Amino acid sequence: RNVYALDSRSGRLLWSFKGDGWFWAGPVSDGQDVFVASMGGTVYALSRSSGSLRWSFKGEPSAPIVSTPTIVGELVVVGNDGGDLYRLDVRDGDPVGGAMRLANKPIKAPLGRDGVMVFVGLEDNSVRGVNVEDWDEIWQYPPER
Repeated sequence: RNVYALDSRSGRLLWSFKGDGWFWAGPVSDGQDVFVASMGGTVYALSRSSGSLRWSFKGEPSAPIVSTPTIVGELVVVGNDGGDLYRLDVRDGDPVGGAMRLANKPIKAPLGRDGVMVFVGLEDNSVRGVNVEDWDEIWQYPPER
């Protein structure tokens, strides 16, 4: 239930933060903040230097998050175990547009990205390509039959 920041050279604890559930997904950073998601279904933005909470977001319905989020420009993109994909403003955590539901299957793999495209692996053994700017699913592999 804790996130720890350790000095990479000495292993000394710099700070820790307690969340609402286990942290299964890896953290990501934009250089200023660290974004981490919990099994409690909450995304946290923490100051990289102090670990202080900048903002938090809890999606609806509340579902565990085990997929590492990704950063695309000024957005944190995160998927949950309910199959919902969210775009959150890095500055305040406000959702940008509504959630995108992808096939009602859990999102467990880390999100990948290339430019404005985010790649989402679902538990139905598919990968989806989502354009984050247009908030549109562009492709699916394997294709639906």
